[in-house]
Amino acid sequence: MKKFTRIWIAALAIPFAFACAGANEEGEEMATDDNQIPMVDAMEAMDLPCWVNAGDTDPADRPSPLHETVFEFDGGTGTICYGAPSKRDRVVFGELVPFGEPWRLGANEATAIHLTGPASVGGVALEAGSYSMYVVPSMDGEWVFHVNSMAERWGVPINEEVAASNIGSFAAAPEASDEMVETMTFTFEPWENERAMGNLVMSWENTRVKFHVHPAG
Repeated sequence: MKKFTRIWIAALAIPFAFACAGANEEGEEMATDDNQIPMVDAMEAMDLPCWVNAGDTDPADRPSPLHETVFEFDGGTGTICYGAPSKRDRVVFGELVPFGEPWRLGANEATAIHLTGPASVGGVALEAGSYSMYVVPSMDGEWVFHVNSMAERWGVPINEEVAASNIGSFAAAPEASDEMVETMTFTFEPWENERAMGNLVMSWENTRVKFHVHPAG
């Protein structure tokens, strides 16, 4: 089983404006008009799965740069693409990311997961393809993750139109991190002595939450 995370540094980019509204306080760039922003399919242009908005700024130069985590499971390969915000002396969960409200699981574009083969993610059966994900975090209970068929979209707003494209959901319990995590990250932890499956883990601040990935069936 191999696992690695890398920063996506293709010379694609995004026009941005810094916003201080609640939905964009992660410090990420915000599109000013979704109807006027040119889009580029990174998978088509660079033979990579991560899709980005086009513009004149390198995604690696964003305050919340585009990261990808690649993992393998029996029957395929997965890639999760996400904008990686940093804590920067702020209180993240409960303030920057409010409890009880949908969160994009990162910054900028919607966090997306790309699968080359069928798999179960958090118990949701998925065919090979591309999907987006978001979560509703809870202060004292399980977090509810939603898998959505709209993979290529800006991460906010998460409204009724977006929710209408949900294809499944699952719950996962957060746990305390062993140490403070400054920049949000996704990692893949294969099961011990099991090469066919593992857990995707989101870590930020003093919290981590994991969900299971295994081959279809």
